[in-house]
Amino acid sequence: MGCAIGFVVLTAYVWLHPVLVGDHAAGQRLVADPGSVGWDIAAVVSFVASGPVVALCGVVGAAWTAWHLRRPAGAIAIVAAPAIAGMIEVVMKSLVGRARPVTAVLSGESGNGYPSGHVTGFTALVVAVYVVWVLERSDTTAAERRCDGLLVGSLIVLVAWSRVALGAHYVSDTVGGVLLGISVGVLCPWLADLGWQRWRGSSRFQGDRQAHALR
Repeated sequence: MGCAIGFVVLTAYVWLHPVLVGDHAAGQRLVADPGSVGWDIAAVVSFVASGPVVALCGVVGAAWTAWHLRRPAGAIAIVAAPAIAGMIEVVMKSLVGRARPVTAVLSGESGNGYPSGHVTGFTALVVAVYVVWVLERSDTTAAERRCDGLLVGSLIVLVAWSRVALGAHYVSDTVGGVLLGISVGVLCPWLADLGWQRWRGSSRFQGDRQAHALR
């Protein structure tokens, strides 16, 4: 809930004040020189967090969740989270209408920048996976949850850095993507579990009625 409120507040502020204090300066410090090692690393990370790769990873993760963990609701959540987050991100980019920084010419990207699509989709996926694979399982220890949570957080920060390092986004674009991605990534597993339980309950009720009618 906190991340969702934070996203709403930040979005409203960016909509009213497209140029945030310190945003441009922070981006200038983090942007990498084209052809440098930092640029190449950022390009690879950005590719891994791109829409098609995230979608493919979501399908693979969902298949493993359904087959190995026997968690169909979790599988649905893992596929749905980045897809829903991506749709919201596209809508928000049109509504907010914030242009990318001038450094976007370095990576050749165009269009509106808030929130970052790469960060939004990637964050939604890894958070949903973390919730389904770690938090919702009873056989994980507190230490495992902390370590996995730290890993997920580090990956999200890495992707956010890559988008700024390539000059494609302001820092606040990536912060908005993180907040939106976390919100959707946490909400989707809960909604999927709720919907699955209701569907199973309805199916079981219909089966009982049919069995009773045959007696």
